[in-house]
Amino acid sequence: MVRDQPDMDYEPIGTDSDGGVRKRRKAIKQCLFCRKRKLKCDKQKPMCSTCSSRGLSECIYVEKYSHDVNAKELFKSTPNVELLARIKELEDELKHAKHQGETTERNPLCDLYFLDKKGDRFTYYGPTSFRLLLNNSAMRFSKYYKLVWKRLKEERRRFKASSGYSTLQEVTSIELPQKCLYNDSVLNAMCKTLPSYEEIEEALTEFFNGKLYDNFQILNRDKVLEDFRKCFIKGSRDLVTSQHQVIQLVPPNKKNYYCIGIITEILYLVRYTDPLPQSLDMFNKYLTSYITAKVFYVERVQYMMLRYLYRNVKGVGGGDNSHLILLVHSAFASAIHIGLHKDIRQLYGDDDLLKDSIVYLENLWHWILLADIEISFSIGVPLNASDSVVSREFLQDPNVGSYPLLKKVIIKHREVLMAIHSPDKVPNLKNIIEGIVEFLKAEFKPINFYLEHENLSVIKFTELDFLLLSLSMVSNFSNIRRQFFKELTPAVINRAIQYSLISTSICVTVLEAFYAMDKDLLLDGRLSCKLIPPNLNLSIYLIHKHFPRFISETYLLMGALGTVSNFAHLRINYPISPVFDLPLDRLDIVEDHYVPAKVCSEVLSSLFDRFELDENQDFVRRLKNSCYSFVILIALEKINREMLRNAFETSESLRAGCCLSHCLPTENEISQSATSLVSTDLAPDVDMSEEALKSITDEFWVNFETVLDDWVRNDADEILLSWFKSDDNM
Repeated sequence: MVRDQPDMDYEPIGTDSDGGVRKRRKAIKQCLFCRKRKLKCDKQKPMCSTCSSRGLSECIYVEKYSHDVNAKELFKSTPNVELLARIKELEDELKHAKHQGETTERNPLCDLYFLDKKGDRFTYYGPTSFRLLLNNSAMRFSKYYKLVWKRLKEERRRFKASSGYSTLQEVTSIELPQKCLYNDSVLNAMCKTLPSYEEIEEALTEFFNGKLYDNFQILNRDKVLEDFRKCFIKGSRDLVTSQHQVIQLVPPNKKNYYCIGIITEILYLVRYTDPLPQSLDMFNKYLTSYITAKVFYVERVQYMMLRYLYRNVKGVGGGDNSHLILLVHSAFASAIHIGLHKDIRQLYGDDDLLKDSIVYLENLWHWILLADIEISFSIGVPLNASDSVVSREFLQDPNVGSYPLLKKVIIKHREVLMAIHSPDKVPNLKNIIEGIVEFLKAEFKPINFYLEHENLSVIKFTELDFLLLSLSMVSNFSNIRRQFFKELTPAVINRAIQYSLISTSICVTVLEAFYAMDKDLLLDGRLSCKLIPPNLNLSIYLIHKHFPRFISETYLLMGALGTVSNFAHLRINYPISPVFDLPLDRLDIVEDHYVPAKVCSEVLSSLFDRFELDENQDFVRRLKNSCYSFVILIALEKINREMLRNAFETSESLRAGCCLSHCLPTENEISQSATSLVSTDLAPDVDMSEEALKSITDEFWVNFETVLDDWVRNDADEILLSWFKSDDNM
């Protein structure tokens, strides 16, 4: 029997203060079995040869435990290895908690969601989605938003019927008999509807020389042009046009139809005003619906992202990216299964076909990550791409990809959204917002730079895309602080208003500036008077992505700030400015006072009134005639404006005892009203019971509903018809 030998685990290292010998622990490298029996251990892992030869079920090494193991404990007949393992597990958890630096607590944002039900169709919306803000609004204003939107949809249907536009075509074409293609195959039908070989070639050249390609760079030009020559077989020359019709579409190796799909997507990205032929629409559905592993091509991922771009250019993302969710998820899943999340240079560097496309594949992966961020933020769901498949090292490597700002935006916004959706940690929204603001100041030019027309011609339009996304996040998170965390300080409310107005101002400026870039094309007659010129079309790409949220969320905020019930709950000790003094040319905020909601709404209206200016009438007419989504957006703005005006008028009728200058009471109003709702620094002792508040709030909504009911049923027609009526005098 082996005796305990406590000294054998220590070696002398000096003397202590009492003159005794100090000892330190020696590392125990032998396995427990060999050490206990004084056998020679070859220290092989996971099982040494001694334990292996004896057929033991396990070979235990204690060196992996940071907890000290003394000899007495080690040589017990039944050493408590389970306890040591549990100690190590707890130490690891403690180390992780310290590293996180946050208190473990369930994140209340995870419990904020809204399930939109339309018959048997459901859509889940989480904390950062606009629809959640609308659905959870304490105001009955949201009821009228839905009512007016229903009225707007009636006019939208008429507009779509007259223009031949419909997103339903995407889900109903499968019901159509094949005779719609004259009993022909999809590929043959495509050949009959495609433009000539020379026109397609010209479109490819225009795309690769244009801004859209320059900003995204996810394709190798030489590879695409080579695929075009291989896949698009031209027939004999037409004697009238001297051009060649495409008579056959032949995919390259193993039926890779995505090579053809890339070219047709480019064609209609360039010819963005042309209607999509039925045959090509069906072809796209085939390519996006395949689920077999036989379609894991690089070209499939490129095709999916071109579809994403096309739908954004055409404005068919649903206003909140809801029509893009599955497309982005499919692109992401396909990218993972061909290894784009790994070291692409190592994976594809030796491939003869792709070795010259490495940087484009790296860019492709980065744009997929950004699309994932956009979907997550818009819909309010966690990121699809977890940290396990996103290498921060590669994102920070200057030699990976060709767009440094894109990678920085990905890193920053992934951090933000991971915190927002963390299930067991309450996100510090104040710190998150300040972090985004610091990021904006460090990585972007000053805001006033983006409000000057001449400056917008010298930057990538995707820089504006990143800027608007970041501003939108700040405004949304400020709204979450206001609505769900009841933080009602001037800093929170003013920032939500200010950043929304800055974003709207930039959007309007972009439309004006980008159209000015097209003047040369228009003056020399190279463009039809009714078509949307290319630079203006790029600006519409930005408008489609960001304007719907800015319009709806800003007006919802204005309505919230202008109603009785919301501001009656503010027990605030800050003054109210009689004028609008929030800076719209910089990111600095006003923290020591409020600005009345009605005054803010007037500033917002003035931004949209720029579309009524004489110098802007030409591009507005073009957009009204050719851009369905722009018509919807402006009609939506006009309706929101009118609803808010009615809310303020109703509020004014009750101001004597319930409202403050449309937002908070002035000193004179407080002195005149013994039942004033808000306690301010001017009247710090004034308060109001919940019962009195409920009474006045109910009275407000009775009046509001009476006025708005009448407006929805009568005056709304005039606004809708004025914007849905095409201008035929161009």
